[in-house]
Formats: sequence, structure tokens, C-alpha cells
Amino acid sequence: MWFSEDKMTVKRSGINPGVTEKLIILNGPSSAGKSSIAHRLQNLARAPFIHFCMDDFLKGCEQSPDPALAIKNMAEHVEGLVHAGKNVIVDCVAFPKAMKIWLDVLQKHTPVLVAVSAPLPVLEAREKQRSDREPGMAGEQYDRLFLDTDYHLKIDTSVMTSEDAAFFILTNMASEDRYKAPPRFEPRP
Repeated sequence: MWFSEDKMTVKRSGINPGVTEKLIILNGPSSAGKSSIAHRLQNLARAPFIHFCMDDFLKGCEQSPDPALAIKNMAEHVEGLVHAGKNVIVDCVAFPKAMKIWLDVLQKHTPVLVAVSAPLPVLEAREKQRSDREPGMAGEQYDRLFLDTDYHLKIDTSVMTSEDAAFFILTNMASEDRYKAPPRFEPRP
């Protein structure tokens, strides 16, 4: 399992209305619950956030023959929003090479990096229930997605609701520990 066996706890107090971070990146495999968490964050945060969903962005663009260029374009759109003073939640499936592009473009900002996943059988069951997912996407992404990236927070959506995950993120953003180096993310063996 890519998370420890301990269930994460959430405190529903201590959310700081003065949190200055403007950028949250939710990264995880298909059917992990990233969009649900993003919507809950929008509802719970005291400041407005734009939900920038990679799937929606790609639907509205011509297919680029160069995936790295498409990722760079997405990241530049987000950077422009944050630079203009907007709060943004990015909802994406970014493998290590793609995440490096995101972080290179967004280096002037301090994104809160959140790994969102669940055990593979849970993801596969969710995938089967959704009409907008190709079978096997989660399995293809599961083992490779979180390699070589340090995440501030890890969310296991098999043990945490989207609302609890949003509270967990907001509470941890308000913590002074947020400014320490992120923990090293250990992929499963």
C-alpha cells in the first residue's frame, strides 16, 4: 500500500482565514477523487478558488503532438492566474516528468502538493462505475505516478471523504509546519 496503514485524522478547527497560499496541486490517478476534493475545497475555503481541471483544459484545446508543450501551456495558464492574484486548485494526473514541468513553470509560487490516491482495487471499482473512464487507466497510472516527487500531503480517499480531505488540506495549509520541507514521498515497493 502506498500509504501507511494509519488512518488520517482531521481536525475541523484551526483553519486559518489568513492562509496566503494561492495554489494547491492535487495529483493522483484516475478515479482517485481529485475533482470531488477540489469542489469541497472551493466550498470550504474562506477565499474563492478557481478549479483548474486538466481533463477540461485538454478537452478545450487542440491535441498537441508534443505532450510536454501541452503540459507547459497548462502550467503557464495557471501561473498567469496565480500571478494575477487568483487562488487556484489544479486537478491533474502528472507523472514525474510532467510534475517537473509544472513545478518549473510555477517556481515563483509556493504550491501545496497533494498526492491523492486509494488502493488499486478501490480505484478499479470506481473506474468501472464511471462512464467517462477507460478501463485500466488507474492501473496504468498507479505504480508510476508518485515517483521522484516530494508531496506536502498524502490523501487516501478509501479512508477519507472528500469533505474530510478538504478540511485536512486546509488545516495543514494553516499549520506552521507547512513551511518545512515536504516529506519524502515513498512509492510502494
